[in-house]
Amino acid sequence: MKRPFGASILSVLLFFLAVAGFGNGYLMLADPKYGTPILGVIALTYGATALAASVGLWRQRQWAYRAFLSWATVVVLMLFVMQFSALPIAWPQWLAFVLFVGSLLWVLARYVRKVSFAAL
Repeated sequence: MKRPFGASILSVLLFFLAVAGFGNGYLMLADPKYGTPILGVIALTYGATALAASVGLWRQRQWAYRAFLSWATVVVLMLFVMQFSALPIAWPQWLAFVLFVGSLLWVLARYVRKVSFAAL
């Protein structure tokens, strides 16, 4: 079965986000001036889940949807950790950003579910 173009684009994007997550995690754990250790661990988890979702989408595996949901969960976790510890911003702007990111993740999750279960 031919991979949909949107799945290819999302897979490549997730791969680059995984590389960024691993790089950020390394910097945060290697040098405390770049971030706290908890942010470093979350960044490494972000990278691992983004890589899993990328591979699942690229190979059109059924588990791609669960991997994408894991990545989305880490994204939301990072939003909360950043707000409550590292870089707090004003509440109205933060809530608007959370709603925007949540909506975007919801739309993407629906697409990934459709694509990954179509791979059966």
